[in-house]
Amino acid sequence: MPLVCCVEDADFTLVQTQGTASRATQWGEPQNTTFADINGPAPTTLTLTTKEPFDTLQDSPFWVGQKIAISGTQAGAAPALAAEQRVITGIEWVKGGANDKKIVLTLNASLPAFVAAADGYTDITCDGVNYASASFNINNAEVVLKALANPMPQDGMRWTHFSTEEYTTAQQQNFRHLFQLEPDSVNVLLMTPANNDDLNSTKQDLSTFQLRLNNDDLTDREVSVYSGLYNDRLNMTLVNMGKRARDLSQQRLNVAQTLATTKFDTGLLLIGNPLPMTPNEKLLQVNLNSTANGTTKLVLFKEIPRTVKF
Repeated sequence: MPLVCCVEDADFTLVQTQGTASRATQWGEPQNTTFADINGPAPTTLTLTTKEPFDTLQDSPFWVGQKIAISGTQAGAAPALAAEQRVITGIEWVKGGANDKKIVLTLNASLPAFVAAADGYTDITCDGVNYASASFNINNAEVVLKALANPMPQDGMRWTHFSTEEYTTAQQQNFRHLFQLEPDSVNVLLMTPANNDDLNSTKQDLSTFQLRLNNDDLTDREVSVYSGLYNDRLNMTLVNMGKRARDLSQQRLNVAQTLATTKFDTGLLLIGNPLPMTPNEKLLQVNLNSTANGTTKLVLFKEIPRTVKF
């Protein structure tokens, strides 16, 4: 009988979990590490509350075990608060109340104490603390061989891959181009990167589009970008790929923006359509209509299933 090898028991230990960052650079937005004032009397302060709200806990730049240096401006007779190093032992995303959607950090030790009502700290911020040293220890690991009583027979291996075609042209407000697709391609994805940014497919000035396969329109009308029909074709393509649409907001996070303005850039674009398998090559006509400058770059991804027989 065949044997399966797996790791059944492993014990991992991470030594000296300390954070390293700079509030002004690596953490992106200074608002992420600006905290509410602490007012007296406060003989023990074990928590810090962010000034700004966060949409989800996943947006927090902090983690349990992170070492931070806390600074602030003294009020009254409060002791100095300058680069006080503490380790985060707990993180809470508040739901409801005056601190709705704010992050509360629990520290391993309290901040300097003060007793008068006029004492306190304002303009509280934090920075990361660089690693003095770090190591990763695996204390114990076991390899166990298990015999499968009734192994499932395998007659082959199946997967999918993508072939890619790039096309560059002068600006065309009404773009028309004919692409040749492999006979066994089952999905097509079309992206339109901007000239100065090849990492994101952006809407730019595109307003409507229509795809035609072997002289047959794939939709009964032109598709407006971000319309219901646009989302319908995109969902059809993802379902045919065995995937789900996780987000239809067409946004990307912009870490350079501050919370006072906006955290997201809009205008991402992905055009998709499922395809039938054919005995011969397919001809896909792409029609793109823009309101102003027009399209200059296209990247076509064609999903193709593959099978290896044993």
